[in-house]
Amino acid sequence: MQEIESMMEDQGLDAANNTFSNRDSLGEFLEVLFPELRGGFVEVRCISEEQAYSTFFNDLNELENWYDKTLRIEQSVDIYFGVCPRSERQGSKDAIRQVSCLWADVDAKDFNGGKDEALRRIHEFHINPAVIVDSGNGYHVYWRLKEPESIGSVEDQQKLESYLKALATALNADPSAAELARILRLPGTFNYKDPVKPLPVRIIQINPEQQCNLDDFDQFLPPDSAQTETKSNKPSWLAESLNGLSEGNRNTTFAKITGRLLRSGLGQDDIIALLAPHSEKVGFPIIELRNEVIGLCQRYSNGKSFTFPVHPYIEKELETETFELKTVTAEDLLAQEDLKISWVAEPFIPDSGVAIIAAPAGYGKTWMLLDLAIEVARGGKWLGEFQCRSGKVLYIDEESTPALLKTRLKKLLKFKILDSDSLEIEFAVGQGVSLTIESCLNVLRAKISSMRPTLIVIDCLIRVHQAEENSSTAMAQVFRIVKNIIREFDCAIVFADHQRKPGQYQVGLDQMLRGTSEKAAFVDTLLSLKRKGGELIVEHSKSRYCEAYPSFLLQINDPSPDSTAVLHCGDASEAMKRDRSEKATSFIQEQLSANGQWLSKIEILEAAKCAGVHRNAITDALKELVKDRILDRDDRKLTEGRGGKQAFYRVSEVGE
Repeated sequence: MQEIESMMEDQGLDAANNTFSNRDSLGEFLEVLFPELRGGFVEVRCISEEQAYSTFFNDLNELENWYDKTLRIEQSVDIYFGVCPRSERQGSKDAIRQVSCLWADVDAKDFNGGKDEALRRIHEFHINPAVIVDSGNGYHVYWRLKEPESIGSVEDQQKLESYLKALATALNADPSAAELARILRLPGTFNYKDPVKPLPVRIIQINPEQQCNLDDFDQFLPPDSAQTETKSNKPSWLAESLNGLSEGNRNTTFAKITGRLLRSGLGQDDIIALLAPHSEKVGFPIIELRNEVIGLCQRYSNGKSFTFPVHPYIEKELETETFELKTVTAEDLLAQEDLKISWVAEPFIPDSGVAIIAAPAGYGKTWMLLDLAIEVARGGKWLGEFQCRSGKVLYIDEESTPALLKTRLKKLLKFKILDSDSLEIEFAVGQGVSLTIESCLNVLRAKISSMRPTLIVIDCLIRVHQAEENSSTAMAQVFRIVKNIIREFDCAIVFADHQRKPGQYQVGLDQMLRGTSEKAAFVDTLLSLKRKGGELIVEHSKSRYCEAYPSFLLQINDPSPDSTAVLHCGDASEAMKRDRSEKATSFIQEQLSANGQWLSKIEILEAAKCAGVHRNAITDALKELVKDRILDRDDRKLTEGRGGKQAFYRVSEVGE
């Protein structure tokens, strides 16, 4: 027992009370999953070696009070809750009348890389969840629905469970969890599967504002699914779906419609023909519509979901190429001349290398890429700082319009006092370039062969392939084509790519890339943009050939109405340190003000870990707040014996 208590203390757990300090997070968790009980009950089920029993709560406050009292005396008890509220005091499927969220039970044992790979798979999933819970041996993932789904029949039950099964397939999760009466571990308790080493069940991400519609998940339903939404059987469903179509929701809307039409039996040519007039009406390029439809059709070909078929062009390469395994001895390898790296833009873009500049929408990726193209074309300094080798540039843009690109190019050239006729840059805007359509790829190869550019800029990656972005196998096939282009034409390629928007909880910037982790694994350089305290920061998140360049400030501004400057503005370490300090200070004050009583340092650090606030920043901020008399500190010895004192903090009653 002493060893268990020691282990708990190492993890910031409260061994005496058999729980850990995320009491406030539990309340937020319950509000996310049970926004309105409507007279229903939350089932809590306790299971130990001796017994199993359920308790039903029709008030979340009562459940939280039970949590505070009961968990202090329960030992070696696994505690679960029913994800769906019960209409009566029983735990069967028949007692469920509404569903407020979808969920998946992602088990670490189902991934070669264990928990790290399982969590990476969750972060790569392109519909962000509201909650992720570390269950000890895996993760429980929850997607909150904007409107609860009513359950009034067996058909309704089957409909909702079909979505849960599709989610389990998409995430390689436990299919047995895809049923409405499912119980999952309650956050704030322990997983006693191994009684000697209990594992905390803790919330690692929670965002109450992250909500979804049920039909956002239509794309994961298999094409032969018997599940078809009632409204899709109505003659007017297409008109209703297209109502309110705008520039901001075109891709999503057309993807949803395509999924429904696929399940109704239409082929890709019929779908394109049906949607083309609507696409033209809202200014959505036909080539983008075509790529969207073909991508979905390929994904669901032959009734198999989430499988990207090998493209015929790739098959042709595999058939015609000869593979000879060439080896060298250790002596011969060491005798070879040391590799000397030359750069298109030092220290970021090596000759014959691949780079990604990644950021959420609106952070300035295109400005950076245009500035790069100009400086490579003239052999100048990218962002006013990084020397470029002079060479031709092929700029492929499948994201912007010619008018927008023209405006930005003119403003950059105005600031640099340059004429366009002195620059060897060729632009291909909205031409439907694709790496996975053989005819398009052949045209691209012919252009590269005749032009022989030093640098190819592609804005953006997702627009130039039809692969499943969440599939590492599919994206590896895409990158194989990229690598072949680089080897054949001795050029460098830089892609723009999208990141997920930063949430409340922090993950590595390489994990913020949308889609599979194969992207970050493949490239030689990854530059990630983020905002801290209103300042734009560029982080060298990956560097294969040299030490990563320190994070730096980037400024994009207009010195005059008709000019734009994109400039390196110095080291970002002070800005990042300042931001961490401000975030930690604000977090501590919020925690203590909301609680209104003493909190231990362990409790504050545990809450900060759940919120993604840096541990050292919390420690430093606590010292400063005590020094400035904003907080009071009290060191207490909680137990008899050799145990040391713990530091407790509260908002100072005296103040400055």
